[in-house]
Amino acid sequence: TAGSTINPLDYVTAKDDVDGDVSPFITASNTLNTNQIGVQKVTYTVDDEAGNTSTKDVYFNVLDNVAPIITQKNNIVDYGSQFDLNAYFEGKDNFSTATLTSDTTINTTQLGVQTINVTATDEAGNKTQGTYNVEVKDITAPTLNLTTTEVKAMVGDSFNALSYVASATDTKDGDLKANVKATSPNMYSIGTQTVTYTVSDAAGNQTQAQLNV
Repeated sequence: TAGSTINPLDYVTAKDDVDGDVSPFITASNTLNTNQIGVQKVTYTVDDEAGNTSTKDVYFNVLDNVAPIITQKNNIVDYGSQFDLNAYFEGKDNFSTATLTSDTTINTTQLGVQTINVTATDEAGNKTQGTYNVEVKDITAPTLNLTTTEVKAMVGDSFNALSYVASATDTKDGDLKANVKATSPNMYSIGTQTVTYTVSDAAGNQTQAQLNV
């Protein structure tokens, strides 16, 4: 098996009609390179006590015959995102590179648990297949944009904080501008105050922005 550790002397024995078992005296011409696929030759040599020598060539075929392993890295898919198989699964092989494929797709615009079939194939053609569950959830907070980050006002003026909201959008819930909430500055206190804007989507994801007044 490719990548394994092998002692070529474990594969041979030698007997002599006078000396009996002479296996401990066998020598090998070389070791096996199990990181190299294909046929490799090892020449064995052994002598008896009388000095008679025998040799034998043995051919080893190094094969990648171990299938890769699939690991699920994450089972939560963000709603509306681009589903990338390699972002959620990993294929590892003991010798070569494993490529991931699937005959099913994940509909990221459909909330809930979905199943996907994943196949990992190494360079030798060994395959591992599995069926896994992933859950599509809305995990991305809305986007909140203000028209400016700083504004000046006169003491005692009326102040409409929401007039500075440019947009509030969510990948699932769409336009949330009407849902934006803002704190109110004390218009009778001189100095810089911070107005905090907050918007949440239906899944509870929240975004904040700040305006210096």
